[in-house]
Amino acid sequence: MNKPEVKYHVDKCLNVVEVLDRMKEKYNLDLYNHKGVKFYTFLEKKLMDNVVFPETQFKDLYGQEDTRYNNFIGYSSVVEVPMHYDSSDDDANFDRNKEEYIKKMTGYFNYKHDKSETEIKEHIDECVKYTNFGTKNFEAVNEILKALHEEYSQYYIDGKIRLWYPRDDWEPWENKEEYDYPEDEKSYKLSELVTYFDDKYGFDATDLHDWLLDYNFIEGRHWETTHEFYHNGQGSGFTKTNFRKKNAPESLEHVLNILEKDFIDEESDAITIFIDYYKEYSDRD
Repeated sequence: MNKPEVKYHVDKCLNVVEVLDRMKEKYNLDLYNHKGVKFYTFLEKKLMDNVVFPETQFKDLYGQEDTRYNNFIGYSSVVEVPMHYDSSDDDANFDRNKEEYIKKMTGYFNYKHDKSETEIKEHIDECVKYTNFGTKNFEAVNEILKALHEEYSQYYIDGKIRLWYPRDDWEPWENKEEYDYPEDEKSYKLSELVTYFDDKYGFDATDLHDWLLDYNFIEGRHWETTHEFYHNGQGSGFTKTNFRKKNAPESLEHVLNILEKDFIDEESDAITIFIDYYKEYSDRD
């Protein structure tokens, strides 16, 4: 097998934080609350099917899709935003969800409480009064989408623009173009490295997945993320110094020696690796 190539694994995007600031400054559009519509809420409630990175959604401990995150776009994610949103079904969907809630609460009170129909209705009316059912109609978001296209029309592909969610709202878009690769550095795909180790050296490096995660701080998802191995590093993270302190297996040292030999030259001190697939993992510390 040929040596894997180092590359960006996320295509060019706009930083959503930069976009929000631009819309506010230039178009006087408050994307946190424009005519009762929050842009972030619109993305998560209406465009979850447009999340193109990560390709694998959140999993539970058994490897199944974790439905708790169905309306959640995590950090380091990419969502494709269209030029226009069709809100014609919003009112009906809102009313349907409200009716389903009332039906559910009616069944609950009938089962749990020995009360009259009048008392139950009063309880449900009180619950409905103080329940936030979300945005009823997202039609106002089209004013935002129109301004977005006016400002960034040159970056649209097939009628959509790609927005990147940074790790933190304050994370700067430093040393990048307006429309750029969100990753700071190019990296090697882990799956290609594992295949390379097996084909060239007959060595099983599948445990490299867990080793990368064991020696790095993990917050949120652990798949489709990048991690570094520092050749001469003395700090935190995945370094020879640190893995030896943890009594790592001898096989890990073989892997690191090959990484140094085949992938790290004299001018660099690290290799960046992109975990490009989902595999169950639990912190062993």
